[in-house]
Amino acid sequence: MAGIEVDGDGVPVNYESIENIIDGLGRYVIVYAVENSVGVSQPPLNDVGLPDVYDEDMRIVDVGAPYLRRLRIRDTMPPVITLTSGLLIEVPHGAAFVEPGYNALDLCDGDITDSVTVQGNVDTSQLGEYELIYRVEDSSGTVGERVRRVQVVDPVQPEIMVIGEAEVMHECGTVYEDAGATARDVHGDADLTERIQISGLSETLGLTPGAYVITYHVPSALEGGNSATATRTVVVMDSLAPVVLLRGALEVTLDCHAAYVDEGVMSAYDECEGDLRDSMRQEGTVDTNKPGTYIITFSVKDKAGNEGVATRTITVLDNCKTDPEGEGEGEAPEEGEGEAPEEGEGEGEGETPGGCRIGAGCEGCAGDDKDAAIESLKRNLNDLLLIGLSVLVLVVLSVRR
Repeated sequence: MAGIEVDGDGVPVNYESIENIIDGLGRYVIVYAVENSVGVSQPPLNDVGLPDVYDEDMRIVDVGAPYLRRLRIRDTMPPVITLTSGLLIEVPHGAAFVEPGYNALDLCDGDITDSVTVQGNVDTSQLGEYELIYRVEDSSGTVGERVRRVQVVDPVQPEIMVIGEAEVMHECGTVYEDAGATARDVHGDADLTERIQISGLSETLGLTPGAYVITYHVPSALEGGNSATATRTVVVMDSLAPVVLLRGALEVTLDCHAAYVDEGVMSAYDECEGDLRDSMRQEGTVDTNKPGTYIITFSVKDKAGNEGVATRTITVLDNCKTDPEGEGEGEAPEEGEGEAPEEGEGEGEGETPGGCRIGAGCEGCAGDDKDAAIESLKRNLNDLLLIGLSVLVLVVLSVRR
């Protein structure tokens, strides 16, 4: 309430206010009073100098008067709930959940924490997310609300261990056999080995050089829990040379001037790349007109640079035929010319039915033909033996694959 002094035109020249404390909700009326210089006020003042606007029951008489202003104080702001530790918290699996705390304040009612209610619960035996709803209502019926999310988590990963070395060197040519892994979970010490999921293994791992990674993955024993992963690197290497097998004997003996054609290669096999006969190289020649020892080399390399080599040794005998000096020169003796040999003369140097002189050592005699046949038979037997060994080696290699 206030008194206002105005000049002749009604313009206030002095303003003084008397404030009544408005405390609490409800309806209020503000009365504005003005007084001129001659002491006339509007509205009229009572005996104690206050606006005379009330009746005996303290009800406003002129409710529509322009010097009145009605005031209604209402509570439209909801209470504010504050959650200790925030809106999202984590709780380890199996641990007891303890409420971190909260408080509630209202502009009109003040601290109303004791009126807060909490809905929901947290089960720490089950992984997952839970909601807690905090609710409070002030004296005006205005509601404040907060939601806290509580996550029950698995704080520990399963233990997974690779059996053997984490990096393995494997020779190319055979399928790699993995040693596997073991796994356990700290929750109840559960064995998770049978739940391990393996990727990177195949039926062809080990047959091609390179580095390969095998991955072992195991989930937690808890539904929705942590998982664990381990790896092993397998390095497939090619350090073995191809195996070269020749046809026929590895050592051959020839007469001088004899014809010779090499029998070549029976097989050239590499553990990683298989048959390499198309890549075979042959070096060396044989001159059967010159006695001596000759070596023919057969070689092949795989992609890793390993070289397989086989050799054959050919010996040309020093038995080359030469015409005796003067043989065939002069005239042939006439029939009957010369003396007939006496009885017994030339014993041991007679002629065979084929015309050879016994003891003369000429080639082409029956004895020489026999020796040549025996030598040929030996070579054929050696060839058959080598062929048999080669077939056996190929069978063993096939079994290994």
